[in-house]
Amino acid sequence: MIELLLAVVIVGILGAIAYPSYTSHVTKAHRVTAMADLTKIQLEIETLYTGNYASAAENIISGGTCLFCDTDTSRYTLAISASSTTYSIQAEPLSPQTNDECLDSTTDILELHHSGVSEPEACWK
Repeated sequence: MIELLLAVVIVGILGAIAYPSYTSHVTKAHRVTAMADLTKIQLEIETLYTGNYASAAENIISGGTCLFCDTDTSRYTLAISASSTTYSIQAEPLSPQTNDECLDSTTDILELHHSGVSEPEACWK
């Protein structure tokens, strides 16, 4: 009986250590996927650009979902803000992605601008 109790304690300790690490890796993997999709969207906008970023950005995202992206829609909502001369692509984290340690606050979003600037900087390193 003591052996069984000891085994249960060991499994409990391992679980207490492993689960937070696992969830951290899952969160990071989803963030990296969203960042890759922001880059895919940027490449698509630049490919379709014919003098107007707004027309190039049309129809890439429909209802918060990118038509060729891999981002889990239960973790991020994607959006493009575009004018004729500029654009900004955003990935807004949804729960449980809002617990991502690279985001400074729960209001932070992943963002990629036409100039190549990416925010928050800590996430893109």
